[in-house]
Amino acid sequence: MDQLRELKKKWELKLKESGFKDIETSLGRLKQPNTRTIAFENRDLILDFFLKLDHYLSSDNSRRIPDRDRLILELFSQGKKLRDIAQQIQASESTVRNTVRVYKTVIISLE
Repeated sequence: MDQLRELKKKWELKLKESGFKDIETSLGRLKQPNTRTIAFENRDLILDFFLKLDHYLSSDNSRRIPDRDRLILELFSQGKKLRDIAQQIQASESTVRNTVRVYKTVIISLE
């Protein structure tokens, strides 16, 4: 048992010297919350948002959405990453991010 403890200390020292950043404590718990867990815990809110987004895109309101914005929102609702959307439509990531942000505010405000 003492050999195991000694080996563990040596290993931890080598990891620390190498600059390794462990995501777990010595007890095996995460040091920071896992973002995937946060998304999982909010899955109902996320699902509700995407259902509202799809409904908004298929409603009469959508006639007023400019074509480029509509394409961005449709790709976003399909789960595409903002970077991939920007490449696909040949726009900057900030343009795509701002478009999603503007419509996200509109959609969240719908009740």
